[in-house]
Amino acid sequence: MILIAIVALIGWQFLSRREEGPSKFPYKYRGTYLNLKKILDNFNAYLDFNWDGEEYNVSFGANLLPANLHAGEYMLDKEYYTKTIVYLDALKSLGVKEIHIDIGYPLLSLSYPNFKKYLEFYRKIAQEVKRRG
Repeated sequence: MILIAIVALIGWQFLSRREEGPSKFPYKYRGTYLNLKKILDNFNAYLDFNWDGEEYNVSFGANLLPANLHAGEYMLDKEYYTKTIVYLDALKSLGVKEIHIDIGYPLLSLSYPNFKKYLEFYRKIAQEVKRRG
């Protein structure tokens, strides 16, 4: 109960404090803005103080969403394939170096309708991913 009162008091202090000068934020959100700004400023100061300047070898990855089973038979259209490649190129331009492709069951089951066409779609996608490194 005391903890709730303390948190409420701190929140009230932030909400009742007026920011000096003109603000882009409506008054009712200023307390939230100031609170978040303080937290982010403290975190940035912590990072600046503790970072040795060394950059790490990080590979960002993403899911190739247009190539998942939710598109259904649309994946078999040439236009859809082209759009999937555009999406792949957009990921590459963002710096993505790892691509994850969800191939949902039962698309590649031998008994599934158009199994061979789906398999060919994924083979072509895999080739395009490899070609882009």
